[in-house]
Amino acid sequence: MKALKIEFNLWQLLSSRNLDLKITLVQPQLFLDQNAEGQWLITKTQKKDSPSWLKIRLDQLHWQAGEVRLQPWKVPSRHLTQFEGNLDVTDLKNLNFGAQGQIDSGGQITVSGDWQNTERRLTLKGNAQDLRAAPLMGFLPQLPFNVYQGRLQGDFQIQYQPQHPLGINLDATLANADLWIPKQAIRVRSKAIKADVQLQSQPGQPLGIKGDAWLSTSQADIPEDLILKNNRQRSQRLTQLRGTLNF
Repeated sequence: MKALKIEFNLWQLLSSRNLDLKITLVQPQLFLDQNAEGQWLITKTQKKDSPSWLKIRLDQLHWQAGEVRLQPWKVPSRHLTQFEGNLDVTDLKNLNFGAQGQIDSGGQITVSGDWQNTERRLTLKGNAQDLRAAPLMGFLPQLPFNVYQGRLQGDFQIQYQPQHPLGINLDATLANADLWIPKQAIRVRSKAIKADVQLQSQPGQPLGIKGDAWLSTSQADIPEDLILKNNRQRSQRLTQLRGTLNF
């Protein structure tokens, strides 16, 4: 970290003996690792009364030009650069934050969220701009398809609470998409796939996925026996596909 800036109100200190601090971290570095159980970070906040005549409280935490390394379990890490944001810790029962940064694999992400400490519930809302989707698949639950190529743009929401399914809602467009569906051996290439998808993931349980996707100017390579039931595995190509897929 290059520098630490601390701001406070001197008049507040003299008049009330309270000192609310606003701290800014300049070029901080943060490392987040995921364990085998899928956990990223365990945070406990605790408020204690101080016997001192002076009460010091962290009010706002800001960071500028930071860098974050995200290391999923057994998946290549990714780095966020130009990481900017803030955390409001005025109320330890409800922490609010916002951040944005550039991802080393390409694209930008912006998030805002809150942590309900009593219920231990995290809610994230975010926006992705021109993200390369393939390098980020390791951050998601195991999906029934693989993304080989595509640029992602749109909005997402994540709900996390221990002992509850992880919920992910995605309303986004994948441009210049190249997908592989291994169970049916289908390859899909599309100029754009616009999807509204809801995922629910819980350890030891099948992934819950529902929604719809609209395909524009697409082609699909499909095993012949999937269409004709003739036990022939030769791939057949369908072109100029357009329409909505519900699942």
